[in-house]
Amino acid sequence: MRISGKSLILSAALLGALCVNAQAQNPPSRPAPAATGRTVQNFIPITDEMMRAPKPENWMMMRGNYQGWGYSTLDQINKSNVKGLQLVWARVMEPGINEATPLV
Repeated sequence: MRISGKSLILSAALLGALCVNAQAQNPPSRPAPAATGRTVQNFIPITDEMMRAPKPENWMMMRGNYQGWGYSTLDQINKSNVKGLQLVWARVMEPGINEATPLV
């Protein structure tokens, strides 16, 4: 018995379609979520209102707010005492796309 090239291609296409259909009906199972060992003390969930109007001392997102202002309204550092600031820590990063906009 000899199988033609056309029949072979049609058979392979049909088999592939059946395999895809079987996978779509049986999606892979998801792993169970990891259990935490303990609860976080004094945990306060973040609300949408807190994100839209954050307190000046709380930077809950990059650039400070949804508008991306990137500055703080705190006044502990001002024109008269900024000269007394000094470097406390630094981290060297490789050049590339991992460089984010600095907060300071």
